[in-house]
Amino acid sequence: MLIGNDQILKELKNFNDAIKSKRPPERNDLKALISEIGSFYRARKDYIADKKKMRVAAVDGSLFSYGGGYPYMLTCCQSYAYILPRENDDISFAKVFSPLINEDMERLKAEGEGEDGSALEIAAIRTAQKLMAELEMKAAMEAIDRYRPHLIMLDGGFVQYRIKTPALWEQFVKRVFDTDTLIVGVIEEVSTHMISEVLGNKLPGQPYDREIFYGNLDMGQWFLVHPDYCTKEGFITAFARLSKQPQVIACDFLFEQWDYVHEVMDIVYSMTPEHSRGIPVLLDLVDRAVRLTAPEIKRLIEISLDPVSKELLLRAQRDRRLF
Repeated sequence: MLIGNDQILKELKNFNDAIKSKRPPERNDLKALISEIGSFYRARKDYIADKKKMRVAAVDGSLFSYGGGYPYMLTCCQSYAYILPRENDDISFAKVFSPLINEDMERLKAEGEGEDGSALEIAAIRTAQKLMAELEMKAAMEAIDRYRPHLIMLDGGFVQYRIKTPALWEQFVKRVFDTDTLIVGVIEEVSTHMISEVLGNKLPGQPYDREIFYGNLDMGQWFLVHPDYCTKEGFITAFARLSKQPQVIACDFLFEQWDYVHEVMDIVYSMTPEHSRGIPVLLDLVDRAVRLTAPEIKRLIEISLDPVSKELLLRAQRDRRLF
């Protein structure tokens, strides 16, 4: 007999009551509060039309895990650099990672700081994410070497790369400076707490940045946090509404590229459809190109692995369920 949903429904109603108070501040009140820590600007929508031959690249990564519980699993990681105007060849890198491989297990033990099973299982997840970040950095550097783009868009903020793959991040930044390449990290899901951290008790309830800016920016408007108040060391951050969707995105920049923030925001806005969810269409294109799906990975595994090894080491018992 299947259980009913009454208890879950009750819990969800309690949750709804608890979050009702989380509403964005009034627009005029917000502007008065945060003008002391940054500035509001408006982006141009026609920037790309003025620079038709300008080359722009977008870099993204994807990973997909297959198998049962640890260590009987493998993770496919892939990165991709999508170039506009279109070139004959885009750029991609891939890596398969598994605790079943001795070399990968040694990396896991170093990452997990021991032999404990639960620690190694968590380390496996972290290691796969680091591998994907490494592949993204390699794709970004290859894009610079091969195509010399004016701008590279990264899918996500800069902090993740500095933490997950510090050596490659430093190499990438050096390559950026050596070639006068502009970079921006586009953050679709804003989860920072920057404004409240800076303003403290001036903002009741200590809302997150997503809540603060929801519906409080006009389309094409963006707010740049002054470097003195940005909580991401070495970076500067802008919050922007680039479509009719009232939710904002965030954009990370290198402090050294401060003088080019307006230009990059014009490019990002010009490449964002009015009726989209508010991110540049180029990031959607690279996401579609790089994304690994379950049917695709299962098909590749079917044609690559011998049946005995697959059944012995990677077939999850849950796949044998009858209903």
